[in-house]
Amino acid sequence: MIDEFVGPLAGKPVCVLGSGDNYAAFALAGVGAVVTSIDISEQRLRVAEERAGILGLEIDFVRSDAADLTSTPDAQYELVCSTNGFFVWIADLIRLYSEVSRVLRPGGYYIFYDIHPFMRPWKDQATIEMEKPYFQTGPI
Repeated sequence: MIDEFVGPLAGKPVCVLGSGDNYAAFALAGVGAVVTSIDISEQRLRVAEERAGILGLEIDFVRSDAADLTSTPDAQYELVCSTNGFFVWIADLIRLYSEVSRVLRPGGYYIFYDIHPFMRPWKDQATIEMEKPYFQTGPI
């Protein structure tokens, strides 16, 4: 999807917002993007910075709340991306989207991947057969 919309990433400024395990940041840096990894967890960023060094990847690690990117200049990135499990931690989605919009360059893209936890336990199969309805998991 990123290649389809954004095109080749070599040399393009990219932000991984709510970078967590930083696998997305590593992958994007691996294809030549100029990556900034932003996360609220100082510990996660410290571990990721160490791993990036081992992998020989140059990534700028920034500790910040995803909904408060005041340290990031306007129109900085061609692409901002967030990966699975990000949105559950965001208290103010309107503020988040406003900040993403502000730091994107005109014509830039925000691409995110987030699935409902319901999809996680399934194998890759042609049909899904349920034993009981989703909401009958009780007691809750």
